[in-house]
Parts: sequence; structure tokens; C-alpha cells
Amino acid sequence: MIDENKILNRNYYPMTLADANKMVDLLRERVIEMLKPVADVPYGLTPKENMLYQYLKGREGFTPYDRLRIAVCGFSEATDNHVKVLVHSIRRKLPPTERILNHWGHGYKWASVPEVREAA
Repeated sequence: MIDENKILNRNYYPMTLADANKMVDLLRERVIEMLKPVADVPYGLTPKENMLYQYLKGREGFTPYDRLRIAVCGFSEATDNHVKVLVHSIRRKLPPTERILNHWGHGYKWASVPEVREAA
């Protein structure tokens, strides 16, 4: 049995198909857990937008594009561009007190406005 932290560590290579499937299962479980307490969808988000929003809001630091893609879309034909389109759509619906920050080439991070001002 491989340690969950080792599987979810982005630097864990080479990854076997069994490890990749385990990683997908772990990420899906985490997303489902994050969505359980949500009684209603905030800001009129679609189900995939809400899944991505809740995933980002529940994590600290930047989350890589590939991890977001796997968490939201699984191992489908989806590309990193799908994540970018979802983030763009979420940003249009968020109130002025919330932001999704992008660290180009690294990923996205959810932040409240005071955190954005402190980072500047």
C-alpha cells in the first residue's frame, strides 16, 4: 500500500497505472468530501465550477493545473485549457471579496481580498 501523501505529491515519479488510478480515487474522495457540507451552490455556479471552486477554497497555496484537471474532469479528454475556462467562468461570478489567483505555469489559488492586498 502506497502512502496517500506520497501519491498526491506532484514529484512522485515514475507513477504506475495503479498509482495513477489510486491518485484519481483519492482526489475524487476529497472533492466529494468538500462538496458534502454545501447545501446550495454559491453564486450560481455550475456543478463543475462548484467542484473546482470548493476544491480551490479547501486548499492552501497554489494547486497545479494537472491536479485540478484530474480532480474535476478525471482522466478524460480534458486539457488544462478546460480548467482555465472553468476558472474564467467562476471569476465572473465571484463577489468582489473573493479572488482566484494565478501563478503562471504553476496553478491557481483561492484568496479573499485582504489576502490579495497583503500579497501585493
